[in-house]
Amino acid sequence: MSDCPLVMVTWLDSRQTDGAWQWISQFEKMVPVEVVSVGWLIQDDDQLKVLAQSMAPDGDNVQTAGRKAIPTNCVTKIETLIEKVVRAKDESRAKGGHARAASLSPERRKDIARQAAKARWGTSN
Repeated sequence: MSDCPLVMVTWLDSRQTDGAWQWISQFEKMVPVEVVSVGWLIQDDDQLKVLAQSMAPDGDNVQTAGRKAIPTNCVTKIETLIEKVVRAKDESRAKGGHARAASLSPERRKDIARQAAKARWGTSN
């Protein structure tokens, strides 16, 4: 639909104001909030990373909704999700396939190979 990657952005945000008067002697040290946001990266530059929550085709163009602007200097990590999912599936398939094959007897492995060759090439060798 678009050349914009689907990403997960980890970033630091400010805290909400507490809205109440407080003695400075009772103040407890504050730290930034770590936030994780997911969306299509529609702007990626030195100032902002802008994520779109939703995208929809509209003729030759694409509409976006739910845009979030994150200051670039607040970003601690960006991960491309599609690549991560594909890599995880490939690793899972590889592990599962090897584990299943290792549990079969040598005779059964040869039989499976013969069946696959026959199905693909019409031979029994």
